[in-house]
Amino acid sequence: MRTPLVEIEPFLSSIAKQCPVVTSNQRLAKELHYAYALTTVESQQAWHTPIILSLDVWITKLWQTLSLKSPQQFGEYVLLTPLKEQLIWEKIISASSYGQVSINAAKHALQAKNARNSLMLWKINPDTEDFDTSIETQTFKNWLTTFNQYIQQYHCLCLVDAIPFLIQAFNQAELLGYPEVMLVGFDDITPLHYALLSSSTKKIKQQLLEKKSHNVHRISCLDFQAELTSAAKWSKRINQQNPEARIGIIIPNLASTHHLVERIFFNEFTDNTHLTSHINDINTIDIDGGVSLFNAPIIQLIFQLLIVNQKEMPVLEFCLLLRSRLFLRPELQSLCVWLETQLRKTRNPSFSLRTFLYFLEKSREHYDDV
Repeated sequence: MRTPLVEIEPFLSSIAKQCPVVTSNQRLAKELHYAYALTTVESQQAWHTPIILSLDVWITKLWQTLSLKSPQQFGEYVLLTPLKEQLIWEKIISASSYGQVSINAAKHALQAKNARNSLMLWKINPDTEDFDTSIETQTFKNWLTTFNQYIQQYHCLCLVDAIPFLIQAFNQAELLGYPEVMLVGFDDITPLHYALLSSSTKKIKQQLLEKKSHNVHRISCLDFQAELTSAAKWSKRINQQNPEARIGIIIPNLASTHHLVERIFFNEFTDNTHLTSHINDINTIDIDGGVSLFNAPIIQLIFQLLIVNQKEMPVLEFCLLLRSRLFLRPELQSLCVWLETQLRKTRNPSFSLRTFLYFLEKSREHYDDV
């Protein structure tokens, strides 16, 4: 087993008190879990999973806890995943006058989503006089107004929208606070995140990661392929000197250049004559675009359909299915809205596919009358 990249000793005190260790990203959380497992397995055969979570995952867990404790107050809200949030933005932008002439609604949707989250996290009001008054800014404000109306109409929340509810819940003791919360890996904390942390505990500890010496070199290359070749040679040289070394290469446009990257690194790390690997296993080269295929809209939709065919699904999942791309056609919009309203009125917590189809058949004549 490899040596952990992070020392676990500074975190053991907080873990023993069952206090959360909140990290800046999911990779750091996984590394701390790995380090804790290696330390604990020497003395125990089983142990409680420590509360080591990235900030977003921690907020999501808090919201789930609050929803279960107060279902009448918060059960009607649907917490959007980043993917679903992105799709709503795309729908709004595509329907706008700007979106009809734009060929890249997905790119603008991502920028708009990030802008809204940043405004809320930093508590910036876009309606102040000091805010930019350009045409582009006014276009974004129009999208923002439509987006806020949309999520309000359908009782949806983005992760950043859940934070004020969580702050209120901690202040009113609906959620129990912690003796302390430890932060690790953060360069800065936004005002809204800090308000949440302050409401959840009276003691915020920040653990600084050990800074290792860096040897930075900058080189110039004729083109992107030459740059990749240079990176492959550099990583091969380090691997030959230290086969246990973990090498990371950041490629911003990896999604569109994956095959080129794979070909260049494979050619560099193998003998073209005998195809003998210069490292123990060529599969140890992990080319990861950072985006899970499971997060693709069509894949998520397929899994939803498979699940609904096998067992009962919560009524909220049925409602999300009605809002999916299967029913984006204008002639189905009003039917889906009406069906969702009827599903919520039944107050049934879940439905099987057979029950749902039976309900749909019985409701069709009523909808025709409407």
